Amino acid sequence: MLSDWWTDHASRPVPGVTPTVALGPALHRKLGLTAPPRLKDLPSFPHDRLEPRHGGGDVLVQLCGPSAAAVAGFEAVVGEGGQVL
Repeated sequence: MLSDWWTDHASRPVPGVTPTVALGPALHRKLGLTAPPRLKDLPSFPHDRLEPRHGGGDVLVQLCGPSAAAVAGFEAVVGEGGQVL
């Protein structure tokens, strides 16, 4: 599913924008899949003030670009057709 989405949207890039998609171990558990052995929940780091209700995420999408307008342009492209990231 993700590879189909990526293939479709990678053919319409927005210059200078780099998308990163990360899958957490919780997603594998929820889908009944075995996660790779090295995939673990991240530990807390010094000075973190983590709230458990905000942890254990399934998917992280990060968009980096040269400007807010470029990132917004990418979001507009991947958001076509009502798709939700």
